[in-house]
Amino acid sequence: GVINIGYGISDAIDLENVHALVRYLVLGLVCSVISQFGDLFASRIKRECGIKDFGKVIPGHGGIIDRIDSVMFSLAAVYLAVTFF
Repeated sequence: GVINIGYGISDAIDLENVHALVRYLVLGLVCSVISQFGDLFASRIKRECGIKDFGKVIPGHGGIIDRIDSVMFSLAAVYLAVTFF
């Protein structure tokens, strides 16, 4: 049988929660695209400078900057979204 705890689906979904969910989904989509641009931007800088890696701290991974290049761009997008929206 069905256990009724006094709440229906209409009680769980209110308009404010739906708007917040949509904003988070859009922000996630935007950040996923922007993070790719951050990675491509860092690769372009390395190509222009004629280097393979930004450092030797993490061998085989391109250095610290290569680990956080996409995060730097996404962080800026999240900051702008939080500040202005």
